[in-house]
Amino acid sequence: MHVFEGGFAKVKLGYHNLTGDRVAIKIMDKKALGEDLPRVRTEIAALKQLSHQHVCKLYQIYETEQKFYMVLEVMCLQPCMLSHYTADG
Repeated sequence: MHVFEGGFAKVKLGYHNLTGDRVAIKIMDKKALGEDLPRVRTEIAALKQLSHQHVCKLYQIYETEQKFYMVLEVMCLQPCMLSHYTADG
């Protein structure tokens, strides 16, 4: 399910293959990031080490030549927010 699309990223809902838990998958296009690419790499490094009840947990990061795939906790997609974004298509 496609949840959100911004200038350089898309967020989709997925399921963890082993646990069946819902996850959010943030897909970022490196070309679209342009000069922000170093900042995003710093942010990813910080999220790997961060654990806080009000910040979505980063479970895994996959990187290809063109994209980043961030597998995140779904708690940050509140039901009202989810219905808002999916209602628009």
